[in-house]
Amino acid sequence: MHLFAICCGGVGAWFLVAGSIYQASLELHKEQVAADQMAMATTKVPAPPAVSAWWWLLPPIKLYLDGQRRSQHRHTFLASLTPEERETIVAFLSMFRGWLLVATGALLIAIQQTYDVVERLNLSLGVFWLAIITLFVICVLITVVHRATIERSRVLVQR
Repeated sequence: MHLFAICCGGVGAWFLVAGSIYQASLELHKEQVAADQMAMATTKVPAPPAVSAWWWLLPPIKLYLDGQRRSQHRHTFLASLTPEERETIVAFLSMFRGWLLVATGALLIAIQQTYDVVERLNLSLGVFWLAIITLFVICVLITVVHRATIERSRVLVQR
């Protein structure tokens, strides 16, 4: 019975991973307008010139200079947007960050639960990593296949 409970915890954790990836896909797809606006807006502001590779001789200074250029570019980019575009993009990025945190938390729980199952069954560490990679790919494929099915259905309905 104990093994069954551990396996249920593992399966449930992977459902959380798949569910959070899927739900993020659905909600972020609704916000596609924001993503399109962001892509168009990035063409308004040219990318800053790269920091010389010679600064890698002093890595902390190179990282600082890169950070400063990114910060200036971000400020220039945001200043070039209308208030409505800025609000739309900020909402999109906030939703993205939120789902990224949820999916990452679910993945960490799933990794721990998978380790418990592998340990309980006295399997090797190789089996553990193979299970993690395989189950993560399955979680992503569930979303990809379902989104493709939805898009195919929309095309058929529009005909």
